[in-house]
Amino acid sequence: DAPALTLDTDSGSAADDFLTNDGSFTVGGTEDGATVEYLVDGNWTTTAPVPVEGDNTITIRQTDAAGNTSGSSTLTFTLDTQAESGNVSVDSITSDDVVTETEKEQTIFVTGTATDGDIQPNDVVTAVINGTTYTSVVKENGTWELSVNGEDLAEDTEFTVSVSSTDSAGNSVSSSGTSTHIYDSTPVNVNIDIDPITEDSVINATEAQGTVTITGSVTGENYVSGTVALTVNGVEYVGQVIDGKYSIDVNGSDLNSDSDNIVDAKVDVVNEAGNVGSANSTEFYLVDLTARGTIVIESIADDNVINQSESESTVSVKGTVGRDANTGDQISVVVNGVTYLTVVQSDKTWSVDVQGSDLVADNSVTATVTGQDWVGNEFSSSVSESIDVDTTDPTQGDGLNSIVFDDDLVNEDEADSVTLSGQVEVGSTVN
Repeated sequence: DAPALTLDTDSGSAADDFLTNDGSFTVGGTEDGATVEYLVDGNWTTTAPVPVEGDNTITIRQTDAAGNTSGSSTLTFTLDTQAESGNVSVDSITSDDVVTETEKEQTIFVTGTATDGDIQPNDVVTAVINGTTYTSVVKENGTWELSVNGEDLAEDTEFTVSVSSTDSAGNSVSSSGTSTHIYDSTPVNVNIDIDPITEDSVINATEAQGTVTITGSVTGENYVSGTVALTVNGVEYVGQVIDGKYSIDVNGSDLNSDSDNIVDAKVDVVNEAGNVGSANSTEFYLVDLTARGTIVIESIADDNVINQSESESTVSVKGTVGRDANTGDQISVVVNGVTYLTVVQSDKTWSVDVQGSDLVADNSVTATVTGQDWVGNEFSSSVSESIDVDTTDPTQGDGLNSIVFDDDLVNEDEADSVTLSGQVEVGSTVN
């Protein structure tokens, strides 16, 4: 019988496709003492042929010790010992092959193609970037994509992408491509300024209970977006920069409670290329929540007594103001339920004419000053003054007075000096 021929390894994708990356074979079914011969180049020889890359046909026969020759057996197979590498390309890292500070904080999609050779869909794509291994697979259209941490690309600007493939004979091959890009960490130069906190840089009582708008400007190199963060009393307020300006509302209560009366500002900007820049600034302010004005009534009709004549005309009530009361503040004087108005003069005095009849009807005058201190805190202060009224004519003598001693006659001894006496109202002036 003809001997048998079998491949030692059928490494092809199918078990019986006679595709191998080995080429070794085994001869079986020979008789003891028989001679095995191989057909090589049309001649039989006992030397086994060496398989070559590509298609191979091995034909054998055996001759026993008696000289009998068997029929032949043939084994046809393909020897494939090398896989073919393909082409791997890497697209630009970001749109301009430059990683900026902004992109450093993001996930960047690194893409490319893997084609030709023995590269097939689903072959594994691998890149080691800054010590981190990233993997993906080749898509049906020959493209691939890796999701890479921007920080790794900032630290590692040159790397290799490899594609691992296996051909139909089971041979492995690695195809690779390289990528080089730039990391641009150049900051954007900017400055931030804070306008005075309120017009006078002082928080008054009204502002402390409301909302205060803090404004300012950002200047420097060109940028496309900017964010300002204000920190007041440990609270952060955020706003956007528009045309180089910002405006952010802050609670007056935080400005009042801030321990150092300082607004801290920080701006972060991004330019068109994606580079970032930042700047800081501070602004000091004062807090004044109270105001106090004082008022004094200095005179009412000069002697604080309303006589008959004054009761029938107007009487001047005068006084002064002090502390936070100032020029132009309103003075209201209330007498007998009637309110008289005037204002403080430049020397902090005031004066108002009051009807004498009201003073007669009410022996008390109340004066009030109202206004604001220099930072806008309101105040109101009052004072009252009592007055006397005397509209009765002085008492006349009764005609019974002894004007000159007891006889109402002036003698020679009394000619130089005479004492006059009589009875009148207490406090009256005798002329």
